[in-house]
Amino acid sequence: MSANRGWAFDVGFVGYLGGLVVATVLTTVALWRSRAVPRWLPILFVLGVVLGALAPAGIVSIPLQLPITVALIALAIRIWRTTTPPGLPQTSS
Repeated sequence: MSANRGWAFDVGFVGYLGGLVVATVLTTVALWRSRAVPRWLPILFVLGVVLGALAPAGIVSIPLQLPITVALIALAIRIWRTTTPPGLPQTSS
């Protein structure tokens, strides 16, 4: 990176990293406390985010991205199965 970057870049970068940490913690806690997903999913989610963030650049990062990929696909399938299509009556559980 260039040494001629300004303070605005530094503030934005710190805000970005802080937001990533806060979003990961809030998502993990929400998934854990909701009990709407299996207990392994929030653990895999946070593990995947950490591994993905620490992965070096290059081909070696591909296997390190698998945990977050599996967690997000599992979450998407879970959401897809529990939503009601428009026009159908909702069932209360």
